[in-house]
Amino acid sequence: GRAVEHLRGRGYFLGGYAPRWFDADGLLMHKVSGTPDWNGIQLFKPKAGRILEMIQADWDEAPH
Repeated sequence: GRAVEHLRGRGYFLGGYAPRWFDADGLLMHKVSGTPDWNGIQLFKPKAGRILEMIQADWDEAPH
């Protein structure tokens, strides 16, 4: 929780999930310059669309 809050305050946003990466699920945090090319993202499975929606919403809320 604290690490995510710290990173979000510096412009990082949710980039995805890392299941069992650290013996528990983890979050990938990203920071990019400019706006991500949302239309260029290719999803492996349809249910990944929900994760992409969460990532886009988090990017919208993060300071740029």
